[in-house]
Amino acid sequence: GHSCRGKNAEPEPCSAGFYQDEIGQSDCKVCVAGFYCPGTLSASHPNGTVVCPLGHYCVLGSKYPEPCPTGSLAGHVGLPYCQSCPERYTCEQPGTIAS
Repeated sequence: GHSCRGKNAEPEPCSAGFYQDEIGQSDCKVCVAGFYCPGTLSASHPNGTVVCPLGHYCVLGSKYPEPCPTGSLAGHVGLPYCQSCPERYTCEQPGTIAS
């Protein structure tokens, strides 16, 4: 997850919210929905992306995962949005993973 701007031979790490999965590119790409991009040097994947964890959502350009708000849940990894809590359940805690 680096870019090479102009005539700079030294690759620059992608900043938070961006990643790069191709060699020789001059710019980094906006982080894809369902993933977060904390910055190349801190990510667990070499290209700078990390799958969004349970109980969280990651929109396009996410720098970090956001916990699902009260009344919603994320029971799967890699979600770009939280799902509404099922009927008869409350999902009272932010970051709920199951009803």
